[in-house]
Amino acid sequence: MEVPEVIPQGMMAGDLRPFFREVGGGITIPQTSTINGFYLRRVGGANGINPFRLRTYYVIDEPSVLDRRVSSHEVGHILGLHHVLGDAGRLLFSGTNGMILTEDEATVARYFARGILQGLR
Repeated sequence: MEVPEVIPQGMMAGDLRPFFREVGGGITIPQTSTINGFYLRRVGGANGINPFRLRTYYVIDEPSVLDRRVSSHEVGHILGLHHVLGDAGRLLFSGTNGMILTEDEATVARYFARGILQGLR
């Protein structure tokens, strides 16, 4: 699936008009899953984004950190986790290869995952 570059660029800049123009015409994700991940050439300067807390995330082809880490970070947002400050070893700290989740974060992620699987989120 090709996502017009103007959409993730707009999301990163806080301009949602391109996204809503496309949605108005219908963005169709073939064979949708519970969580959908897409890899793009660029997303406006970030390694990855999870716009609007939807169950879809975008990761650039060659991020500045491990691509599996960027994917995990974005899925963390889908599962209700927020950025953390002051600890580069944490998964939700931006721009590092940190992979640590606290017990509280794991609990929140499980709660959100259960809600998604049960159709509540």
